[in-house]
Amino acid sequence: MKRGHIPLWLLRDPPALIGIALSFWPLMIMVISTDRRAMPGRKVSPRIYECIMHMLPIAEAHLHYAPCRQAWRALGWNVREVKLEILPRSRTGPTSPDASRSIAPR
Repeated sequence: MKRGHIPLWLLRDPPALIGIALSFWPLMIMVISTDRRAMPGRKVSPRIYECIMHMLPIAEAHLHYAPCRQAWRALGWNVREVKLEILPRSRTGPTSPDASRSIAPR
């Protein structure tokens, strides 16, 4: 099995490295600690799941931002023009009235 390590190009791109370090790793730590609490059968607060759902789009945006900057650099374009785009939270979830109407049998 190949051992994962940090890509070397990420070390020369401080904005991308800092973004991943401050968004992705705290999300993973929270998910792992939540799973450890839930495995013995203890209840996990719905508030923790809400926090994870708030952190997920930010972490995904940073994980998309880093390779985009690397691709722009490889093409010789200005990497400062790459914008970090965080998707807004969805207003319709599986528990919303609109979602239940859309999946209900007719």
